[in-house]
Amino acid sequence: MKKIIQTVFLGLSAIWLSLTWLWIANIPVFSYLFADSDGNLGLLFILCLFILNLLITVVSCIYTYNKKYWWGLVAYLVLGGGPIIAAYYARFS
Repeated sequence: MKKIIQTVFLGLSAIWLSLTWLWIANIPVFSYLFADSDGNLGLLFILCLFILNLLITVVSCIYTYNKKYWWGLVAYLVLGGGPIIAAYYARFS
């Protein structure tokens, strides 16, 4: 049972990070879920999104590194670190 719960949580976090990638690529994933009546996402949501992504990335990387799931570690580094780096370069370039 413990293995199933771990796999579900790792899978859900990978799905969440994949949805973030789609949102950065201007595919309206979150606007269907979290937008107001005008279709705008609030600044608080965007800040929480990046904090949540950073938290998911750090916790998942530590867990997969300790369990020596190397494929998972690489997946979380790409999925979690990629949007943060892309947003940084889009903002400051």
